[in-house]
Amino acid sequence: MLRLTNLSSWPGQLARFARYPGGLAGFLWDHDLDGVELIQAGPVSQPLFPRPHIVGWHLPFWLSWLDFYRGDQAGLRSEFPNRQCLLYYFGGAEPGHLREVWRRELILAESLGARYAVVHVAACRHRDVFTGDFSVSDEEVVEAFIRLLNETVAGLSGKILILLENLWWPGLTLLKKDLISRLLTEIDYPNLGLVLDCSHLMNVRPGLPSQKAAVAYLLRAVEDLGPWAGRIQAVHLNRSFCGAGGVKARRKAMGEEAPLPPRDLAEFQSRFARVYDYIGGVDPHLPFTEPAIGELLRRVSPAYLVHELVGEDFALSRRRLAAQVACLRRGGW
Repeated sequence: MLRLTNLSSWPGQLARFARYPGGLAGFLWDHDLDGVELIQAGPVSQPLFPRPHIVGWHLPFWLSWLDFYRGDQAGLRSEFPNRQCLLYYFGGAEPGHLREVWRRELILAESLGARYAVVHVAACRHRDVFTGDFSVSDEEVVEAFIRLLNETVAGLSGKILILLENLWWPGLTLLKKDLISRLLTEIDYPNLGLVLDCSHLMNVRPGLPSQKAAVAYLLRAVEDLGPWAGRIQAVHLNRSFCGAGGVKARRKAMGEEAPLPPRDLAEFQSRFARVYDYIGGVDPHLPFTEPAIGELLRRVSPAYLVHELVGEDFALSRRRLAAQVACLRRGGW
């Protein structure tokens, strides 16, 4: 099992390691890590780009992609008042842009030596994030995703492993085995598996009272997958809130009324920022400090363990990573 941490190649984040003893290599060594799962956010030519340490690669994700891909003009108008907003959000104004972005990323990831690439299987309109009243079903998202990924991977080498990640929005939640079966059998790609993101699965059932209860819930969810559990090749190890925090509390704090459609780019940008502030609040990527989480790793036996944690600054990120690494050591990992 390779042990990794999440990393963005945004130059501002990589600059942190210029001041760390030994740079990124020193940081990985100090935390018993074998490499990184990278989100590419800056030029690969920058001096600090972590080329030698890339094991995993996280594809970009657009939460509100389904209307765009399906050409649902009414749905699009409720989110994107004009072409300028489409270009700001997607980087292109035609649905084929999604396929081309993922395709370029997969080719780049393979060229840089990544062993696997992660892609989210989820979609919803931004306004639905606040209300939880989703306008699409898991089945609709999965069906469209299968078409989009098949278009993306057509003609590719198949060398890089593609891993499908669960979320708590419509799509792959890991709670419907029939949809897992569809994804893993109808996507025409020879090298396919699953990522179990612990925090995302916890958000499907918010309000778990403790970390021990969260571990028990995660173990039951894996057992319920039956033979499909064997297709989990990576675990994003992190947790959501326990007790009174999480999705319901955050939704109440933010206000449950769906905001009106934005009128222009400025309002769209404000909405976009508010959505991702909310998402960061319900998916905080906290560390596990309960050693029982080691039981999940024993059950899943992933090839890749990713400490997918975040912090408001480098010092907090390091403390959270150190806490989770220490937790696993206490649990025999």
